[in-house]
Parts: sequence; C-alpha cells; structure tokens
Amino acid sequence: MSLNLSTLTNPTSGDDILADIANPADSFQLVASLDNLATVDGAASDATQTVSVAQGTAVQDKGLYLPGTTSNYASVPAFNILTDIDIKVKGTFLTSSNTTGFLSRSYNDPNFSLSVASNGSILFYRGGSVIGSSGNFATSELPWKRITHRLSDDKVSFFTSEDGINWSIFTETTLPSNTITTSTSDILIGSTTSSNIWQHVKIFDEIDGNIPVLDIDFTSNNITTGATSFTADSGQVVTINQSGDDVARISKGSHLIMDLVDDEYEFTTDAAIDGTIVVATTEGTYSAGISLDANTTYNLAPRGVADGPTYGFMKNPVGYVITTEPVDESAIQEMENYFVSKGAAARSAFGSVTNFNGAWKDCTSLTSFPLIDTSSGTSFSQTWRDCSSLTTFPLIDTSSGTGTGFQNAWRNCSSLTAFPLIDTSSGTNFSFTWFGCRSLTSFPLLNTSSGTNFYYAWVSCRSLTSFPLIDTSLGENFTNTWQSCISLTSFPEIDTSSGTNFTNTWKGCTSLTSFPLIDTSLGENFFYSWGNCTSLTSFPAINTSSATAMRLTWFGCTSLTSFPVIDTSLVQDFRNTWHNCSSLTSFPANFFDNWSPASLISEVFNLTWAGCTSLTAQSVENILTSLNTSGVYGTNTGTSGGTQLANNIIDIDYDGGTLSSATTTAITNLKAKNWSISINSVIQ
Repeated sequence: MSLNLSTLTNPTSGDDILADIANPADSFQLVASLDNLATVDGAASDATQTVSVAQGTAVQDKGLYLPGTTSNYASVPAFNILTDIDIKVKGTFLTSSNTTGFLSRSYNDPNFSLSVASNGSILFYRGGSVIGSSGNFATSELPWKRITHRLSDDKVSFFTSEDGINWSIFTETTLPSNTITTSTSDILIGSTTSSNIWQHVKIFDEIDGNIPVLDIDFTSNNITTGATSFTADSGQVVTINQSGDDVARISKGSHLIMDLVDDEYEFTTDAAIDGTIVVATTEGTYSAGISLDANTTYNLAPRGVADGPTYGFMKNPVGYVITTEPVDESAIQEMENYFVSKGAAARSAFGSVTNFNGAWKDCTSLTSFPLIDTSSGTSFSQTWRDCSSLTTFPLIDTSSGTGTGFQNAWRNCSSLTAFPLIDTSSGTNFSFTWFGCRSLTSFPLLNTSSGTNFYYAWVSCRSLTSFPLIDTSLGENFTNTWQSCISLTSFPEIDTSSGTNFTNTWKGCTSLTSFPLIDTSLGENFFYSWGNCTSLTSFPAINTSSATAMRLTWFGCTSLTSFPVIDTSLVQDFRNTWHNCSSLTSFPANFFDNWSPASLISEVFNLTWAGCTSLTAQSVENILTSLNTSGVYGTNTGTSGGTQLANNIIDIDYDGGTLSSATTTAITNLKAKNWSISINSVIQ
C-alpha cells in the first residue's frame, strides 16, 4: 500500500507522475505501520494503525485466494480417471487444522482425492479408503507439487519443483491394490480450513502426459478480477464458491484483506492538502478531489474502503495516493494503470457492481466525485451520506436503482449547490435521500413515479426557493418530507392522493406565502404538518375527511388571517392545532357540525386556539355553537355514557370583544356534556 502526501510531479513537464513513489510495496508485512514512500525530507507521516493487531491479512501472490473458511473453494464438474494419474499443482498451501479437502471430491473418494493433514502431509486416496501419505510435503518451500499413481505397481510418488518442469522426488509409497471406480462428485479445489493461494492445477490421465484432462491457470490474464466463474484452458467451467465477508476470489497481486471489524490505518498531515486521492482496490479504482486540514489525523479506511460488514463493496486495498495539489485526468489514468499492474481492478470494474451501499459514507473530505460506471447498481443506500464537502455531483447512471436503493444516498451532502437529472424511475424508497442538502438552490424534475416513501426526503434543504412538480402519485408516507425548507416561497400542486401520513411535512417552511389545493383525502395524521409556516396568509379547503390526528397542524402560522371549513369529522386530537395563529381573526361557522370521532384522547382541545389573540367574538361563537351542535361529549367515547376526560378543557383566546348570548348558551350546553371551557385563560 502506497501513501503519498507530497506534491507529485506535474505531468505536463514530461516527468513520470509516479516518480515520487519510490520502491512501492510489492507485498505487505504484518507490521504496525505502512511506510510513506514519498516523503519530503522525511516530513510527511507514515500511515499507522490505531491498534497493532488491526492490520488486515496480507495477500502477496496472484491466483485463487481462499480464506480458509467454510464454503469457499473452486469447483469443476465431475470427471473420472480409471488409469494412471498425474497431478501437478502450484501455489501456497498451509497446514490444515484437521484432515480436509485439498483437491478432492468427497472424503475417501473411490476415484481420486487429495487432502492435507495438520502435519503438512498430503494424503492421497484412491479406491475407497486406501491412503498414500507424503510426509511433510504441503509446506515445502518449492511452489510446484506433483503426485503420480502408477497402477502397474500401485506406486504413489510425490515430487516438488521450482519451475514445474524439473522435478525432484520427495517421497514414494505403495498403495494396496484396490479397484478404482467412478464418482459423480464435483472436483473441489482448495476446500481446506487454512488460507491458500492456488495458481495452477493440471491433471493428466497418464504419467508424463502431454494433454491434461484438467488445466486451470488461476493467474491467467483471461480471468477478470471478481469473476465467480470462467472456462479453464481444458474447457471445463470453473466455479468459485463464496461465503461470508472474506470470500474466495481471484487475486491479481498484493493487497490487504480488511476484516471489517477493526482493521484501519491512520495518517497525520503536516500541512493542509487540497489535492487528489486515488484509491485502488481489487474491486475497482477511483479518484476524487480531497481537502484535508493541517496537523490532523485521518483514517484511510472510510475514504472509499469498507470499514464494516454493512457498507462498502471495496474491501481489499492495493494502494492509495494522495497529492497535495489537484492533478489532471492523464495523471490520474497513469496512477490507475500503475495500481492495476500491481493487482488492482480498473475503474471500469465498477460497471459490474450492483450494491453501492455506504461505499463513500462519511467521506467528509471529498470535494469532487468522478463519473464512474454505476449502470448495474441497484442499491445506493447511504452511498454518499455525509460527504459534506462535495460541491457538485456527476450525472451517474442510476437507471437500475430499485426499491430502497436511494435511501439516505446523499444525506447531509451539505455543500452541494445543484443536483443532476439522474434516473430514479424505479426507486420506491426516498427516505432521507437529500436530507440536509442545505446548499441546494434548485432541484431537477426527477422521475419519482415509483416512489411510495418520501420520509424526510428533503428536510432542511434550506436554500431551495422552488420545487418541481415531481410525480408523487404513489407516495404514502410524507413524514417530514420538506420540513425546514425555509426558502421555499411557493409549492407545486403535487399528487398526494395516496398519502396517509403528513406528519411535519411542511413544518418550518417559513417563506411559504400560499399553499395549493393538494389531494389529502386519504391523510390520517396531520401532526405539525404546516406548523410554523409563519408567512402563510391563507389556506385552501383541503380534503381531510380521513384525518384522525391534527395536533399542532397549523401551530405558529402567525400570518393566517382566516381559515376555511374542512372535514374534521373523524379527528380525535386537536391539541395545539391553531395555537399561536396570532393573526387569525376569522374562524368559520359550522366547522364542527358533523364531528363524530370514534373516541377522544384526553386534552383533545388543550391549547387548541391558545394565543389566537386576534379572533373575534363571532369566531368564538362559531367554534362553541358548532361544537355544541355536534353533540359530542367530553368523554373518552364522545358519548354521554363514556368516562369524562381527565382534561376536558376547550382552550380559546380571542380579542376580548363582547361575547354573544348564543355563545353563553353554547357554553352552558357544553358544560352539561362534560366539557369545560377556558376563554382567555378564564374557566367559564
């Protein structure tokens, strides 16, 4: 892993952009720090671990990496050899904790099978339980191993070699004669409990044969990084079986395997940096603008490399480069080429990634983001969450994004001033998607026609002055959707006909002066929906026929002067509904005539019109006579046989004008129906 905190040579000068990376690490040692290979007079710091054991596992060779955990191995379809057999393998084979598969079908297979024992012996099975043992063979330093079985005398020979051509005998043994029969089991390669690197496997149906029955070169350039199946040189389909976080995979060179528990690296800057970061992993390589403070310790892991099992697909770093000044695309390409030559996957590898969940989450130092290939991505949950220094974002391909795929995707990208017209047509869940994008001044007409959940979607987008007429026709949950969008002066007539929850939806939109007649006919919960919309001067007669909760709905709408008749017949909770609507002079007659809730909560009218100091005496009459007309009692059931509410007070403040006799009569009747009435804080 290479970390560069010095200024790279300007590529326009003709010098190599990588000239400052002197003797980059070709392999990783289990040490407590990573040398900074591009220091200036020794000034830049090494990358160090926070915990000495939190290093990560080093993979230093090309080939098939096997982590030594259950269900991680390569396999090919079954074939049988009933004649002499000659097996040649190359790789790093560690001892096993017990006798398990090495190159096998099943334990004691009657055709052929190899296993490695805890003492380093290779156990050769042929004809059932017949065993020939190599002695301490698997851990031999020479990379090539060879096992032959000659049927004429049942001799099993074990060889080693440096080059796979010139062989030295290691040991020989003779098997008892036995009948070799066929098998239907697949050939399993490397199903051991220790980590191994397999590089080449050849099996012949004759000793010293020329044409192998099986020939797999795991180091071949024809096998792409990340491939889970490919065709062997001998024609069989090879399948790489994977399970868990640290999985079997093709390794193209040296890299670290992060355990996604405590593996991380830290570095401390000696000066402020406003440059470029290149992050190279076996899953792909990306570059971005980066800004770092002076004399500050940073962790390398969150800058694109996964630091936990849930977020991030890049888990195996090959190297990093950080420049103190921005570099151009040609320089970035040269760095990418360098790391690819060391085993990293190119940026084009991102085109096959489906899950981008949390990949750049908490990358607070990123100032720009590249146009990478995200065309296969189905999930972008939390992908750029808290990238608070990003000022722009590219037009990436999100056409495959589905379901919950955009949840929290750009949450708290607080420096973004604009957003591109990406394809979100298949996304259903947009909860928290642009939450906290407080610098956005405009928003595109995205296709949100599949969206059902807009929970907290644009909360605190404080710089938006207008909002497009997006398709929200399937939207059910609008909880806090545009809360605290304090610069919105108007709002479009979006389709909310499927909406059931409008909790806090436009709360704190302090610049809205009017509101459209949207369809809220299915809305049940209007808790704080337009609370503190302090510039609203009027409100439309929306359909609230399904509403059951209206607590704080228009709380603090200090510029409202009148209010329409709306259907609140099912509402059980009016606490603080028009509290502090201090300019409200007119409240309509007959508002509660058809009020017939299934039940009532205690305090149902607590502070409902408190602070409405501009209400006229006529408005007080309208409220109380209509409540009396409804026939609802101040009980838990709203009927005469129910239990009186613990707090049955109807709170009204008004301008102090003389109350009419009709008001007095209504008060008397309401008190007989288990209600208590407080007018200007005086119990009547």
